[in-house]
Amino acid sequence: MNSLKMEEILMECIQSSTLPSGKIYELDLSYQKFKTIPIKLFEMENLKQLQLLNLSDNLLVEIDPRIWILENITSLNLRYNQLKQIPSEVSKLKSDFIFF
Repeated sequence: MNSLKMEEILMECIQSSTLPSGKIYELDLSYQKFKTIPIKLFEMENLKQLQLLNLSDNLLVEIDPRIWILENITSLNLRYNQLKQIPSEVSKLKSDFIFF
């Protein structure tokens, strides 16, 4: 499996058992009402190659710095959250990185 969409599925936390086995390159976690990025996201082995992460339309007020552990991300969608500032780490990302 290369992509996984969980749009509009209300879930409180992500468990490894809810994700299919194999590497995931795209993950859509929009509309989940997350106030923080689930910690499990940074620990999941099958997300190490993640390239696109959609966290739009949640309730995020800040971005956990551990998100940069997912070093293969080239597209991060944070639209329509309650972010007060863009993390300074964004300036250190690859030139082909898309942040919206």
